[in-house]
Amino acid sequence: MKNLKFCQPLVLSLKKGLAKRFQRYMTCENCQISAVLIPKFILNWAKPHDKVIIRQGLIDYLISDNEKDDNTDNSLSLPMSIFRLLELGSDSEDDFLQFGDTVETDYFPNNNVQMLVDTYLSNTLIKTPNDLPLPLKKAYIRFNTAIPSSAPVERLFSAGGQLMEKRKGKMADKNFEMTLLQKYNKYFNIM
Repeated sequence: MKNLKFCQPLVLSLKKGLAKRFQRYMTCENCQISAVLIPKFILNWAKPHDKVIIRQGLIDYLISDNEKDDNTDNSLSLPMSIFRLLELGSDSEDDFLQFGDTVETDYFPNNNVQMLVDTYLSNTLIKTPNDLPLPLKKAYIRFNTAIPSSAPVERLFSAGGQLMEKRKGKMADKNFEMTLLQKYNKYFNIM
């Protein structure tokens, strides 16, 4: 920034605008986990003090997801391919987004989830989601895939069309929205 004379105000305003626009995504835990699970980005986009928090959020998600599985055979175990990737070292050909920052780890040796996450975060050979170990691949699919159908949205529009009758034609926008959401949310079990 010191070398910029004429463009410095532009750069500062762009950085400020981007920070303002994307702040809620940078602090959203689901968005953070989603970005961490993209092998190209991992934790390179995060501020150094946030890396430990994001790493712990991924570990917590994997542990809670593993507890939800009823199958005891499907526990988180490290595949041998992860250890083989550790032994190979780094491929520096495509390390454009690798900045050399490391995340401090304080895991217990027998905790497979922490070891799996730390291995993933330190490994630069994982280039695509297909290279991810199974627990991380399941999390990647959970956080990074779009809803394949527009049926929920179409149901909402249909319910909105059913609400618009002659006798409800003068309903205020706020009341229409509340009535529509109340009608649509009855299909969800809250407790």
